Amino acid sequence: MKKIITLIFTLWLALTATAQTPVDTVAVLKDAKNVTLTSTEQGVNLLIRNDKGGLTYRYNTQNTSVDSVKEDDDWNLEPVFLNKQKRKKYATICGSLYGGYTWLYDAPEGINHGAEVGFKDLCAFQWRPTDYTYLSIGFGWQMNWYYLKKGMILDQQNHNLLIKAAEEGMAKTEGEIFMTSLLLPVTYTQKISGDFGFSISAIANFWPFWKQASTSYQLDGYKYKESFKHLETNFITPEFMFTMGWVGSFGVYVKYNPCSRFRDGYGPQFKALSVGASLVF
Repeated sequence: MKKIITLIFTLWLALTATAQTPVDTVAVLKDAKNVTLTSTEQGVNLLIRNDKGGLTYRYNTQNTSVDSVKEDDDWNLEPVFLNKQKRKKYATICGSLYGGYTWLYDAPEGINHGAEVGFKDLCAFQWRPTDYTYLSIGFGWQMNWYYLKKGMILDQQNHNLLIKAAEEGMAKTEGEIFMTSLLLPVTYTQKISGDFGFSISAIANFWPFWKQASTSYQLDGYKYKESFKHLETNFITPEFMFTMGWVGSFGVYVKYNPCSRFRDGYGPQFKALSVGASLVF
């Protein structure tokens, strides 16, 4: 009986000496002649021999340690007020630099093309219901240039910006309309295969910022240039943008603006279709 009690007590010491979760079963052995308990960095070894010197029971445990801490590769800034589970689905993002060529249609004679550069998401709040589907809302910035055809100039009467043919004797005529706007985009992004996918954006385009028009020409050996800064534009117009490529890297886009920038009666009325490239969309 004393040997059995000694054996049970020894096993209890071996189990409590480790950081492992205790086992559910304790073995009871009779006629234990020799008990050897060895503790190392790798764990605890227990050897029990009977009266005849044969091996009766062997018990081993192993210690486990954390060699490294896995770091999260997601560099998106996540709102700190959300709990850990929700932070996996939300992020603030910055990206969508784009630029392209613009065709103008339903436009007056003398103007038919332009260019644009912008940031669709200077800052945006993104919701990620799955690893392949994103929905975001944010704000951005855009710059637009619209160019006159050769032989055309700009003029302004009572805040109405006009496009008209150059007068006789005028040479090297040029005309340009420059505008900047604040964007409020709502974007749906879908990955199709790996990082390849597309995004669809509905954009509210606000036009209260810097805008001006200028025209220049040569006449009788002198060069003339005029600028018009009081442009009457619509406060807000809609745009729709479709982008396809590698999400977070590179893509191509098509953008459609169905409404004129200028208020009716205060400037040339036209609609716009743009095609270009986008980075980090």
